[in-house]
Amino acid sequence: MKKLKFLFFPTILALAFGLMISCAKSSSDDSSSSADTSSSEETNTSTAVTLSGKVQKGPYVQGTEITVRELDSSMIPTGNTFTGPIDDNTGSFSIKGTLTNKIVELAADGYYFNEVSGSLSTAKLALQALSDLTDSSSVNVNLMTHLEKKRVEYLMDSSKMTFAAAKTQAQTEILKIFNIDNVTLGNSETLDISKSGDGNAVLLAISAILQSDKTEAELTELLSTINTDIRTDGSLDSTNTKSTLVNAADYLHNFHSAIRSNIENRYSNLGISATIPAFESYAFKLSTTEFCSTCLYVIVGSSGTILTSSTATSWISRTSGTSQQLNGVTYANSTFVTVGASGTILTSSDGTSWTSRTSGTTKDLKGVTYANNNFWAVGNDGTIITSSDGTSWTSRTSGTTTTLYGVTSR
Repeated sequence: MKKLKFLFFPTILALAFGLMISCAKSSSDDSSSSADTSSSEETNTSTAVTLSGKVQKGPYVQGTEITVRELDSSMIPTGNTFTGPIDDNTGSFSIKGTLTNKIVELAADGYYFNEVSGSLSTAKLALQALSDLTDSSSVNVNLMTHLEKKRVEYLMDSSKMTFAAAKTQAQTEILKIFNIDNVTLGNSETLDISKSGDGNAVLLAISAILQSDKTEAELTELLSTINTDIRTDGSLDSTNTKSTLVNAADYLHNFHSAIRSNIENRYSNLGISATIPAFESYAFKLSTTEFCSTCLYVIVGSSGTILTSSTATSWISRTSGTSQQLNGVTYANSTFVTVGASGTILTSSDGTSWTSRTSGTTKDLKGVTYANNNFWAVGNDGTIITSSDGTSWTSRTSGTTTTLYGVTSR
């Protein structure tokens, strides 16, 4: 028995010693793990930031709320969000928060100054921007940052592009849609319509084209349509959307001086000395032949002459069905309308086949346009007639018997 006890005791000591070593090793591993976690946490430490900039369409008005969302390297929201208001009617904001990552998404939803109409919007418009804050904490939110957002996200996800490369490609594709080349925008978050420079001029031209005579709801729909269309291939494929942009560009031909005056007066009233960029050349360029691959050009003249062309270089004569002189033509709501002598009105959906309409007058009609959801035609002896569809026309009282040659609106 004693011999057995002697053999058993060393065994117990060995087991105990082994357990002590095991516990010590476990304690050491836990300490190492804790140190690794601590090191990781230090790497991802949040830092305080003050994010500043401007929100512009025209400039947004005071009180609009800005929301900032932090994104991780995969462009997924981390859950870290902070907000703040626009501080004045120039659209300026300054928001404080904390960030761990440098990529953020900004969103603004508010009222803005409409540079085309010269008045405040009657409804809100939502704009967004993506920005890398590595080198700057200043971010402007505008139509270019909004148009490029979905495309940038797609390029980073599908093509594994860097943020900077995706932004550059998206901007190039958007400028091509508007027939603009040889212009480098740089960082779209630095663009400002109240300052000189080619990039700022492009931004204002595109902003005005997209606004044209649209309501806020119509503008929102158009922006969403473009964003969805260009997201996967960077190309605007919808012929209807292309036509909408062409019509918008044409609409602005008589408004360029008014747009400049509207913005200058707005900033002047706010006590700001702004230098409005030379946007006019880009706005004119947006309605050239190169911009519209699906355009149909229509010319009218004496003896019922109607010529059409898709290139503006080679023309085809069309049968009008009248020998009357045609004095004016316009296009809206998928309908061409031409007017002429003896109350002549013709309409066409394709520019090829034309239908005579009853105008309700025998007076010579000199001009026609589309505005405020109606076609307007004017002519001899103060004649004014209107139509919502180009088919049925209503006489209006002008208060004059002089000949009216042209009509437009703002």
